[in-house]
Amino acid sequence: VILSKNENVRFAPASTAKIMSALVALEHYDPEHVLQTGISTVSIQGSKMGLFLGEEIKIKDLIYGMMLPSGNDAAHLLASSYPGGINGFVARMNEKARELSLTNTHFIDPAGYDDDNYSTAYDLARLGAHALSNPTISEVVKTPQITVYNTSQTIQHELKNLNELLSLNGVNGIKTGFTEGAGQVLVTS
Repeated sequence: VILSKNENVRFAPASTAKIMSALVALEHYDPEHVLQTGISTVSIQGSKMGLFLGEEIKIKDLIYGMMLPSGNDAAHLLASSYPGGINGFVARMNEKARELSLTNTHFIDPAGYDDDNYSTAYDLARLGAHALSNPTISEVVKTPQITVYNTSQTIQHELKNLNELLSLNGVNGIKTGFTEGAGQVLVTS
């Protein structure tokens, strides 16, 4: 740590919680594995990648949809398809936080939409650094924009990264977040 201020103050991480969701999803699913959307996925509130009911899409494309435009629909599809469903996925997020010694972090939902999620600047910095060691996450978070398709190539999703700092030389990620309670949150590299 070169400089810090209030690094252990707990706050709602908003969509930066999706960094942990990406880690948990990629430790369970092969990036080429395909999931199908259900009604509970397309009716999710907040930011979306724009999934359609019945759409079949690869895990890696869901990771892009979750991390670039901050798709809560993608986060919920990844979580609801996990063993034990969303509860099992969130339990694994919290278990992974303990494994990474993120002692001031706790997750309630896979998207960070609930302001009862909490973390600290210190924990999010450590989480971000760990996430960049995953080649898929590292590739995804440095992508300014991409078009992904469902498996039948009939639906396309134009995904734009919300991290405007990616246009600066040397910036290679990681995740933005916003809720009314959290305000604006940024984990950057």
